[in-house]
Amino acid sequence: MLNRVERLHSSYSLIYLKIMPKQSAKVRISGLSPNYILKSWLQQALQDEDKPLGYFSFAYEFGGSESKTNLHYNDLLTRLDDKKQSNRLIHLVSKAKATFKVEIHVLNYHEYWTCRRTEDSAAIIAARQTATVTTLNDIACQGIERRAQEMAGLI
Repeated sequence: MLNRVERLHSSYSLIYLKIMPKQSAKVRISGLSPNYILKSWLQQALQDEDKPLGYFSFAYEFGGSESKTNLHYNDLLTRLDDKKQSNRLIHLVSKAKATFKVEIHVLNYHEYWTCRRTEDSAAIIAARQTATVTTLNDIACQGIERRAQEMAGLI
């Protein structure tokens, strides 16, 4: 059984399969707001012994731009790598940092963000095309309706 978020490429989009890791004891975390938006992701990500606090699963959940994602991910790891945290959490954070360094050098990082930008651009283009087609359809229909009314002598 796989214990991490896997990324599969298709020719059109990224498909994410989330597979729940084996359950282990909850990790004690201090210093984060009780309302931290990614708290459920954080607890789930800490359960994955093979790849704790994975960057790509964070980026997927966070959903921000590359620079904002990097800023928040590094900030999170810095907050969690504090002497006030449990030894287990500090160990998981150091493992996450080491994994992230490897992922950057193996090009997974650049490949991920290239795909995300392509996907985001495609979504923006598709939305604009839909809006344009809808507007053109409205204009055409209004013109046809007006012509029909003129021909019927209603106008």
